[in-house]
Amino acid sequence: MLGPVEVYDGVAEIPIDGAQQQCVLGLLAAHLGAYVPVDRLIEALWADDPPKTARTIVQLKVSQLRKTLGGRIASTTAGYSLAVPDEEVDLGRFRRLAAEGRAAGRPQEAAAAWERALGLWRGQPLQGLGTDWVEQRVRRPLLSERWDLVEEHAAAR
Repeated sequence: MLGPVEVYDGVAEIPIDGAQQQCVLGLLAAHLGAYVPVDRLIEALWADDPPKTARTIVQLKVSQLRKTLGGRIASTTAGYSLAVPDEEVDLGRFRRLAAEGRAAGRPQEAAAAWERALGLWRGQPLQGLGTDWVEQRVRRPLLSERWDLVEEHAAAR
């Protein structure tokens, strides 16, 4: 999700059809370990102008994702959650490497971890997807998180 939303099974890319389905998956990945309410997904997809069938469309997109991802999406009355280990999502790996760098004893070790973390970025988070809500609440905070690490990396080098 640190660029276009893409899914791999370890060997090949698994196609995720359509921008809306990619956006839903990207939001679940951005909030890994937490449930994303349906209302938040609706805002991300349509902003202030959702269709009357928005909830049904979100349920359909999640159902399609479940089939594609082998049931790796959990649901409760709180919303939907991507049920995968942090390491399976580039954002999870980025944050782990950032933390490893901060815990490193020497600047060279920190810089090496941060270089690997920054190397995971392939463009804008959720590139080309979502509404202004996604821009304000997901993309900008992640870009700020990345920029903070760029500054730390530069200082360590």
